[in-house]
Amino acid sequence: MSTRQRWGTGQPFQFELGVGQVIAGFDAAVKGMTIGQTKTVKIAAKDAYGTQKSASNPLAGQNLTFVITLLEIQSPLARSGFTVQVDYTLKLADGTVYQTTVGTDQHFSFTLGKGQVIAGFDDAVTGMNVGETKTVTIPAAQAYGATPSASNPLAGQDLTFVITMLAINPVQ
Repeated sequence: MSTRQRWGTGQPFQFELGVGQVIAGFDAAVKGMTIGQTKTVKIAAKDAYGTQKSASNPLAGQNLTFVITLLEIQSPLARSGFTVQVDYTLKLADGTVYQTTVGTDQHFSFTLGKGQVIAGFDDAVTGMNVGETKTVTIPAAQAYGATPSASNPLAGQDLTFVITMLAINPVQ
């Protein structure tokens, strides 16, 4: 997410870069800017609201000039299709630490929504932001199944994870 100052209102204008929430020329102008940078950009009608004049949009058919100041850059929230990197600690119901990546330099990366992790872990990480830590207990049915299994010692158990979001890499 990028934040810009709306001229004359004193209110920031916030949007997600690269997903079509603003006109193409504005999106392109903001890409690569650094926090605090101001630039004036002229956007051709074809990259703004189109070249055909329209009664419903008075800016259609016009070339536009914007003065843009980048105030803030927010990392996106984790969502399906994004690759994320987390640290986690897995605790069993009795509080025993079963597995952890914390302090090991072996961070865990996966792509959300692709079935690369148990469903409950995918759900828990979705919507997190970089730097956020959460504790979640995942019911056995959302982990390795509700029925105990000799081949998987975690099957039949509710699992508690402490998850810290380290990085989010949106789809390019």
